[in-house]
Amino acid sequence: MPTQILRHINRLKSLHRIPRNIKLTRIFSKMDIWHFKSQSENMDTGWNKIGDSMTKKINLCTLTDVLPKAELGGYAVGSFSPRYTAMIRPVLRAAQITKSPIIIQISENEFGWYQLNPQAFADTFFAVLQEEEITIPVVLHLDHTRQHATIHKSIEAGFSSVMMDASSKPFLENVEFT
Repeated sequence: MPTQILRHINRLKSLHRIPRNIKLTRIFSKMDIWHFKSQSENMDTGWNKIGDSMTKKINLCTLTDVLPKAELGGYAVGSFSPRYTAMIRPVLRAAQITKSPIIIQISENEFGWYQLNPQAFADTFFAVLQEEEITIPVVLHLDHTRQHATIHKSIEAGFSSVMMDASSKPFLENVEFT
């Protein structure tokens, strides 16, 4: 298993043109900015039910939670599109190993391409969070969506961030729509 994870991390390095001899943990060395209390510090870190999914309270974040801390700490937060549910696990594992906050995203188009819906994607995401005991800050983001119904379904499923895309509309319609 660790060999598969290291291969995945090396693939992530090559995709982002990070030299293989640099450890990802070194790149994200400013992660000490994340100060989350542990159970021993009397903080309720139990799992919450969102829709039919389970999520750990402490690490499901919004972009508003994650991005200002990254800017303050001088590091980037990677956003990955697993595209189909089998890829959620290796992406979250790599983020956990590198102790890097992460954005897991999917677009409205990808739901159709991979015969998914927001609830199915979120259910798998939350199941992996629980099974892998992911503790790093994670955002579940719906990217480039043109339908209000898809946004509502995604929020109900537990997505912590959504992006309405009305760029194909004239400016005034875009402003009104979003």
